[in-house]
Amino acid sequence: FRAFLGREWIDTKTATLEQLQEFIQKHPIFFVKDVMGFRGDGVKRIDSTKIQINVFLNDLLSQKDTHYIFDEPLTEILPLRELHPWSINTIRIVTFYDSKHDKIHYMNARIRIGNKKNNVDNFHYDGIGANIDIATGIITSLGYDTHNRTYITHPITKKQILGLQIPMWQECIQYIEKAVRHIPTVRYIGWDLVIQEDGKLCLIEANDNADHDFQQLHNKGLWKEYKQ
Repeated sequence: FRAFLGREWIDTKTATLEQLQEFIQKHPIFFVKDVMGFRGDGVKRIDSTKIQINVFLNDLLSQKDTHYIFDEPLTEILPLRELHPWSINTIRIVTFYDSKHDKIHYMNARIRIGNKKNNVDNFHYDGIGANIDIATGIITSLGYDTHNRTYITHPITKKQILGLQIPMWQECIQYIEKAVRHIPTVRYIGWDLVIQEDGKLCLIEANDNADHDFQQLHNKGLWKEYKQ
């Protein structure tokens, strides 16, 4: 999926110390992600100007049972960034691919919004989620969190969630269609997508388990759709 990622990254298992140092010189602020982490755990935003970077790298590389990647930070298009500017606020689109008939079923789409000034937007990391209408790209539900609290506006920024139009929605759908067909044998995926400040689309990750509680956050069961 290199062509879909839209950012530089490096694997601590395969990179040399010199390559890691070069990456950090190029990207003084970067994200460290635990490959085995999930739901926002194991993700840290690092500002290399505020730490002893050689000490940090030596400590990281000395951990024998861990595996990390470093990610270049991304920007985000303005109306989505305004919701919670301390994190990227990603779009999750869940697809099921009928490879026999070459048809993509869009099971649902959600906006994932960070909260509490966290650097991640994950629903299970104090985040807020809301439903996006597949046809129009308009947010059609209140925001929900894991405690079933609801939000018309974001509790920190006061930006309205309900009714917001996701920019470049048709471009997002077309982008995901290409990603779905990239490995057609993997037919069920939850895609996390970012629209960058310059309009460039970037894939954050692809989820084999796309959080069914998150998919039903606005109190609508999806069993009939999935059974079909």
